[in-house]
Amino acid sequence: MAGRKQSRAPDSQGSSRRADRPARWDHEQFVRPVRNASLLILGAGAFLVGLLWLERWSQSTVPPSPPIRVEWVGLPEWLRQPANAHILDDLTACVGLSCEDNMQDADLTRLVAERLSQPEVGWVEQVRRVVKRPPDSLQIDCDFRRPVAWIRSGDSDYLVDAVGVRLPGRYQRQTGDETGLIDIDGVRRLPPPVGARWEGEEVAAALRMVRLIEGRAYAGQIRGIRVEWFQPRGGAARCNLVLLTNRRGGRILWGRPPGDEDEAEIPASQKLALLERVYEQTGRVDMNQSCIDVTVWPDRVSIPALQASSRDTLRRG
Repeated sequence: MAGRKQSRAPDSQGSSRRADRPARWDHEQFVRPVRNASLLILGAGAFLVGLLWLERWSQSTVPPSPPIRVEWVGLPEWLRQPANAHILDDLTACVGLSCEDNMQDADLTRLVAERLSQPEVGWVEQVRRVVKRPPDSLQIDCDFRRPVAWIRSGDSDYLVDAVGVRLPGRYQRQTGDETGLIDIDGVRRLPPPVGARWEGEEVAAALRMVRLIEGRAYAGQIRGIRVEWFQPRGGAARCNLVLLTNRRGGRILWGRPPGDEDEAEIPASQKLALLERVYEQTGRVDMNQSCIDVTVWPDRVSIPALQASSRDTLRRG
């Protein structure tokens, strides 16, 4: 019919061509997130640089912490003497503090106690406590090993405490007159490491003798103890210990160690009483004689005709 519009079938090919045409690329849609991410990265970098600069600036403006001072508390009298100041200097060095240490370190007191407790330190028997005292002090309280005698070995002398623990140092030959300490001569075993006990029955016997003499009125006249003739209990030698006095060539034949006397020998208590009487009467513990024997009679000494350098003369039949 003339008035009717004819409908056209869809152009499937044309539609397909329009659908296959690529969409327009949105440049701004791609660039915007990249730009934002770059700005974030730059901002974070600037922030970190600012923090580092601020930290360095704060460190440069804050004064450094003062060095930590060591304070020794409860020092025994012998360690306060000026002649022993070098011992405290050595102990302070063993504490091991440096300019990098600070009072804020939570492990500081523990580390100091551990350092002083090492056997090679020698002088410290026990660390009682280490306490921080702000702003810059560290207080240290210890039990110390007090030297009581020299032990001679070879050409050198070594300090030991009352139980025979070797203390630091190796010294040229000393004399009791110069140091006030008794010399122990004739020890067989070589020196142990610092902080270890000097083994040997003769060492233990001599140290018992040192403790027995200490504090007595005549103690200053006893210069040394010779143990080269020492034999264990049951041995043939009776004069195991010989006391040397500060009189040239003066000797006292003491006998067996205190508490280890045999049935033919008077006990240590009677020997001490005998020496007290001799000292009160003559002013000399050796009676100004080259050699006296206190092993047999509780009321008198004997003066043997002995050559002190001969081993046989130091035996009693």
